[in-house]
Amino acid sequence: MLLDHLDELRNQETRQTNTLELEAKISLEKPPERYQRPKRGFIYSLIHPLDFIGWDHFHQFMRDGHELMKQENYLDAAGAFNLALLERKTSVQAILGLVQALEGLGGVINAHLAKDYLQKALKLDFKNLDIYEELIYISEKLGEKSDALEHRRRRFTVRTLQSQPNNPMILNNIGVMLLELDQHQRAIQYFQKAVIESPHMYLACFNMAKAWFKRGMQVDGKKAQHHCLQSAVDALDEGRVDDPPGMLLRGKILLKLKKYGEAKEILHEAMYRAPAMKEIHATMQLVNEKLGNIQDAMSNFNTYELLKKDVKKKKGNRFGFLKNLKGGD
Repeated sequence: MLLDHLDELRNQETRQTNTLELEAKISLEKPPERYQRPKRGFIYSLIHPLDFIGWDHFHQFMRDGHELMKQENYLDAAGAFNLALLERKTSVQAILGLVQALEGLGGVINAHLAKDYLQKALKLDFKNLDIYEELIYISEKLGEKSDALEHRRRRFTVRTLQSQPNNPMILNNIGVMLLELDQHQRAIQYFQKAVIESPHMYLACFNMAKAWFKRGMQVDGKKAQHHCLQSAVDALDEGRVDDPPGMLLRGKILLKLKKYGEAKEILHEAMYRAPAMKEIHATMQLVNEKLGNIQDAMSNFNTYELLKKDVKKKKGNRFGFLKNLKGGD
């Protein structure tokens, strides 16, 4: 239905939406897959003859998209960049063009759609600073200050990597960024580099263990999974990770390796050190179920539920306190 109204929308004279504060002229659930090409003269046809023969579709769509952006025809520009992206699915430049067209259209829905495409772009090229600039811009326009701050932090990390490629903390932070993008194998590579630069580095070893564990949950085949889980254990050993979060992770790994007795032992120690860490009780419940200790599993479940309610209560009290500070009823 959207495409049926494109021609009508093109003729509207009120398409001046240069910022996200303005109401969108049209909100897109997905970018259009067709557009009206910009009019060009004879000289252009001499410079870019392949555009008219139809051989070089990707560059034709990209050139059309940029020309339509200059004309502030954002709807057709979105169509052109989207077709370029369909031609070349890994083109970050096509995604950035589409994002800028969506920004031109304005509106909250288009802004969120643009953010979704930028997340895809990060998975293709997380070092591209233009992606972070767009994420910062959109987040600020949406009033998402915490997201904007996070994107600024990531941009700083990527910039610093260019000037300090062997900085272990920066390498670790890049790994964390990739882990958040579900790029587990690439994250592991950066954690490994961090450990090479700073042997036994706690943070890098702990995060590398997390990455190996998450990868182990995705790979096919028992042998591949066992390799990932054992690599996670090795990473914890390398960093001498023995605090409650590390012990919890080790317990989860041992549970997946079906070493239930060892898992129970390490989780029991973690529970003693951090009795209010609810996820330890949840994992211990699973271990006791595997061991057939149903009564103990029920006790773990009840403790977990009590801790979860306590967390919600504390959040509610914090909200009430802030409300009172603001003069709320």
